[in-house]
Amino acid sequence: MITPVQPLQQQNQQIIDLIKLLKPMGSAPQQALGQVVDNLKPSTPHYLMSNIPTPMLAEDLRRMGGNNVFNQEWQKLVAEMVEKAGGAGDAEKGYVAWSKHGGFIHFKNQTIPDELNKKYAEISLLSGVAIEDLKINNQYSEKHYAGKAEFADKFMTSFQNFVQNPQAGFAVDGGGVMYRIAQHQESGLPYFFKHKKQSWLGKTFGKMMKWLGPVLSVLNFVPGLNFFTKPISMILEGANTAFQYDYMKDVKNGLKR
Repeated sequence: MITPVQPLQQQNQQIIDLIKLLKPMGSAPQQALGQVVDNLKPSTPHYLMSNIPTPMLAEDLRRMGGNNVFNQEWQKLVAEMVEKAGGAGDAEKGYVAWSKHGGFIHFKNQTIPDELNKKYAEISLLSGVAIEDLKINNQYSEKHYAGKAEFADKFMTSFQNFVQNPQAGFAVDGGGVMYRIAQHQESGLPYFFKHKKQSWLGKTFGKMMKWLGPVLSVLNFVPGLNFFTKPISMILEGANTAFQYDYMKDVKNGLKR
């Protein structure tokens, strides 16, 4: 969701203006108020070179799952934003990307090679996945470059395979999260979403319960044995639910769009 930065900036500015009206005595109160003013100023993410004025249509498309290349309206909007920005970008001013911070931005993470900046910006415009959700907005060292490049290549290859054969599905491992394509419940449009990966313990327990669950269900009806099997079933089912909870919750939230 796009961060509502403008109302917050307006509110902070009102507080700053109010503080400036005060005339404390001595340098210490002045310094203290100066620190308060500095703290109230909204910080800009290091990778955000500049905001590109974004129409409300972008947020409307995002809400209906239409902010990706499968939607012609999104294709047209991206083309307009690139034209407005004077091109797709370059190594100096950054590359046009989709962001949580106000919509379209010029993106440039100065801790990664320029080619990676360009690739990830393209992925954000193609998929509508915010650049922040592509896990490329932190600060990185050279040891991370290969992994980041591998993910970008894997994402694009998987997308091209999906376009050629949608039945094959789309699932890309992003290291702790999975990126998938689903169908929007209301608009019917395909959209990209991410969710947490299933833990090793949750995956193992889930596989075990697939064959153990039916066996225990049968044994629960056997006189004499059900005294032992029913409590065991309840414990195992409860544990399985607990292990799967975060994973399933994240998947459901992604599918609710």
